[in-house]
Amino acid sequence: MPLELNQPVTKITTPQLGANAVVWSLEIPHNVNLGSVLVQLGVTVSATGVATKSVPTPQQACSLVTVLANGTPERTRQLNQIFGATGLNALNDKNNAGTVQYFQAGAAVTAVVTGITYGALPVLIGSIQDVAIQAALANNTATTAVFGLPFLFSEDYRKSYKASLAMALPTAISANGQTITSNIGGVIFQFAMQPVTGAAGTFSAATIAANIEYDNNFFVPSAAVPRVRMSKEKQLFKTVSVAGDLEMADLIPNVAGEMLQIVSLLTVANTISKVVIKQGQGNIIRTLTWADNLLSLRKAGVNVDAIPANRFDIIFDRNDDPTTGLAMDPNNELSIIATFVGGNVETTTILTSIYGPLD
Repeated sequence: MPLELNQPVTKITTPQLGANAVVWSLEIPHNVNLGSVLVQLGVTVSATGVATKSVPTPQQACSLVTVLANGTPERTRQLNQIFGATGLNALNDKNNAGTVQYFQAGAAVTAVVTGITYGALPVLIGSIQDVAIQAALANNTATTAVFGLPFLFSEDYRKSYKASLAMALPTAISANGQTITSNIGGVIFQFAMQPVTGAAGTFSAATIAANIEYDNNFFVPSAAVPRVRMSKEKQLFKTVSVAGDLEMADLIPNVAGEMLQIVSLLTVANTISKVVIKQGQGNIIRTLTWADNLLSLRKAGVNVDAIPANRFDIIFDRNDDPTTGLAMDPNNELSIIATFVGGNVETTTILTSIYGPLD
């Protein structure tokens, strides 16, 4: 088993914020096998001016995170899609939901839950402890929250170490596993930081720092796996204007050699009652109502408490091996028919996780 290492990649930084959104970049060191990036995001919300609380959230400071490899976007997610009790990170392990600690006037805010005092140390985002500490915040007082946000590549919760390692991102390439011959051109995280308006009770400042977990494995190309692979995460958008059945797969690239791991359909005011998935003529892969899907995922060991009513999560690689997802096949059209209830005009977000070569 390779040695797991940790390395800070930046000192605590205060991004230069202003009236317009800015992009703050974090460059990952070259020649590592990337396991995770542990981001500490400090978010300050100013006093409200009235008898209400200032409660920071990660998305108040950062609207979008994009991971680029060799300059190409490989992952794009909003922070509220990843973190929290109903974030995608919590599907497999609630402990990956991220953490939070609140401060007012420089002191940690605490609260008692079932006789235990919480808040002196970070708690899970969206937990009952988090809710209790928010309730204990003083009114009309500026609040700083420090969020611990794990961006996962190697996924420790997977039961198989080999599967966990397969999900890591090797940035160095070697012909013999010992001598580096090339790399993938660098990995950069881009954080789209929100504007600061100066209005009472709004986002007013941020700090950001990070640490990486990695090991010293190199990528050795082979005939079976000639290129570096990773779990690529895209977000697509489709307008929904009427209730009923709608095709959701026409925007998903159908590329040979790639494995579809997860498709999450995220609505706003509508809900999705049923999904039918086909690959090729008449080949039905899944037919599930929202409730059936929840039961099926629970049976497979998924943390279904992380699934909100306005998100339909379809998970294909259920046995901890990313290569057992749905094999994409350009000769057989992928179809995902979702049945929408509500008929509201809105944009549905399609979140995909696809295991395959870097784009």
